[in-house]
Amino acid sequence: MKSSKLFIAAIASLSFATVAMTNVHPVSAANTKAEITQQNKDILTKIENEDKKNGELADQVSAKNTAIKNADKKITDSKAKIADLATKITKEKKEVAARTQAMKKQLVSLQKEAGDSVTGNVYVDFVLNSKNLSDLISRGTTVSKLNQANQEALQQVKDAKDKLSDLQDDQKATEKSLEDTRATLVSDKAKLVGLQKDAKSESAKLNKMLEDNKDVLAQISAAEAKQAAAAAKKAAASAKVAAKSADSKKSSQAATTVSTSAALTVSASSSSNASSSTKKAAKSSSHKSSAAATSSSSSSSDSSFSAAYGSAISAAESQMGKPYQWGAAGPSAYDCSGLTMWAFAKIGISLPHSAAAQSQMGTRVSVSQLQPGDLVFWGSPAHHVGIYIGGGQFIHAPHTGDVVKITSISGYTPDYGVRL
Repeated sequence: MKSSKLFIAAIASLSFATVAMTNVHPVSAANTKAEITQQNKDILTKIENEDKKNGELADQVSAKNTAIKNADKKITDSKAKIADLATKITKEKKEVAARTQAMKKQLVSLQKEAGDSVTGNVYVDFVLNSKNLSDLISRGTTVSKLNQANQEALQQVKDAKDKLSDLQDDQKATEKSLEDTRATLVSDKAKLVGLQKDAKSESAKLNKMLEDNKDVLAQISAAEAKQAAAAAKKAAASAKVAAKSADSKKSSQAATTVSTSAALTVSASSSSNASSSTKKAAKSSSHKSSAAATSSSSSSSDSSFSAAYGSAISAAESQMGKPYQWGAAGPSAYDCSGLTMWAFAKIGISLPHSAAAQSQMGTRVSVSQLQPGDLVFWGSPAHHVGIYIGGGQFIHAPHTGDVVKITSISGYTPDYGVRL
């Protein structure tokens, strides 16, 4: 019953995801940037749901594998018990045959003692051939005891054989039940694997839509940049025309003052040259100060960003030793994307709770280009994520039964990295 409920829940969940997919439509450059951004958020939410479903199905498949192994062990044990009972039954049959043979020998011995048969009954003839009353009593007692002992021995052996046969029948019935249970488990596992395959297919479709949306966003951004460049060019042209107009006006005003004295003109010219030199010196000094300030700001920004990444790494390392739990994001347990989401939230960077979704953030880099603070991923779509900490190592929450720890990329090499 419990297994049936799990299947109903899994199938219903997958059906809901399929219906939800029909509500996510491909986009084009005709869509606004805000619309595409919102749809990306919706797709990321659906990817998180698909990842969660994949994890739940994986846990159920794992449980079925364990149950099948247990059933196989019980079936093996049952077969061993049946074989052992068969050996004991064979032994008891041999015992019955041996008892019967012993009774035959006893009858032959009595026949010899009784001599020629008078009644046709060995026991009666044995008693009748007594030599005297004392011998008669002795022979009667012997026959009685012998007959009783043989009957009891035979009955005990037959009872043991029957009991073993009953136990063997019960064990065979148990084995049949175990075989049926195993067949059901194998069937259940096959259905779960099918559901898992469908869920992964839906997740791949969602990731493909997310990639397509990124291309459309790039097109929109390129168009916006082109428009901005055109507007800047137009503004520059307008400014150039205005500057020429201003220069023309100044020339006209200068012509009206030509009639002034040469001394005043020379004086004004000298003054103008001195003023121009002063302005140029001031402008040069201003440019140098501005460049120095820009350089200082850039250096400070880079240093601040590196420090922020270091803080994210330190945050993740502070959680080392805490157990893996699917769907957990701290503070007592984590899954892989939950750990990275929690660590980067400490430095003000918001990440979705999904390895596949996180792989779509930032800029993709190769493993050889990794820097401390980069996210590292496995699979496409990504099914696992960690944080590169430098020195060929990364920190992650591996899987059920393990804890947050540091691992070498030489032992578990990621497929690529992402720089946020």
